[in-house]
Amino acid sequence: MTSPDWTAVDAHHDEYARLHSASDHVARAVAELIHAAQQVGDHATAVALGEAIESLQLTQAQLAAAAERAYSLSEIARRSARQAAFQRQFDQATERATPADDAPR
Repeated sequence: MTSPDWTAVDAHHDEYARLHSASDHVARAVAELIHAAQQVGDHATAVALGEAIESLQLTQAQLAAAAERAYSLSEIARRSARQAAFQRQFDQATERATPADDAPR
C-alpha cells in the first residue's frame, strides 16, 4: 500500500499552530491593555491605550482568520494526499493487472 505524502499537510498544520498561538498572545495583550486602560487616570493615556487596543484587536482578528485559512488548507491537503495515494495504488494495481504492450500476442 502506498502511504500519502503528508508534507503539505504538516506545513499547513504547523502554520495554523503558529498563527493560532500568535493570535492567542495578541488576545492576552489586548486583555492586559484593557485592564491597564481601566486603571489609568490620565485621559490622554487612556485614549492612546484605546487606540492600541483597537489596533491589536484588528491584528488578532486577522491572525485568527489566517489561522482558520491555514487549517482549511491543511484539511484540503490531507484529502488531496489521500486521493493521490489512492490514485497511485489504483495505477499500480492497474499496471499489474494489464499485460505489457510489448508482450507477445
